[in-house]
Amino acid sequence: MPGAAIPSSTLEERIVNAVIPPRLYWRIRAWRGWWTGERELRLLKHLVDPARNAVDAGANKGVYSYFLARYAKHCFAYEPNPKVRAILERCARGAKVTVSGAALSDRAGAATMMLPLRRGRPSNQTGSLRTDLV
Repeated sequence: MPGAAIPSSTLEERIVNAVIPPRLYWRIRAWRGWWTGERELRLLKHLVDPARNAVDAGANKGVYSYFLARYAKHCFAYEPNPKVRAILERCARGAKVTVSGAALSDRAGAATMMLPLRRGRPSNQTGSLRTDLV
C-alpha cells in the first residue's frame, strides 16, 4: 500500500543486507525452503505450466516466487506486509516476478492489515485484518 510504514530492520537483517547480495539471499532462502520447508515446493515443477503465468498470494520473502519464476512464464507475487514486500522487491529485481502490495481476497474493498508484535517488533510471519487476532 502506498504510504504504509515499513518497520525498522533488526541488527541481523541489517548485517545480512550489508553482506549478502539480494539475489543470493533470495536463492539461499528458496533452496533452504526446498530442503527443509513445505514439501509442495518440490511439486511445483510438475504442476506449473511453463506457457502460463503463476500467482504467489501472500508471497512473504518469495520462496514460492523464486521457483514459480523458474517454472512459469511469469510470476505475480502479492504481499501486503510492507517490510517483507520490500525484501522481495529487492531480491526479485530483474527476475520474472512482478511484486504487488495488494492483498488478494474473494471481495473487493480496502482494509487495514495489522501485524502482531514479536519481541516488541512487527512480525514478518503473520498478519490479519481482524484486531482480535493480533
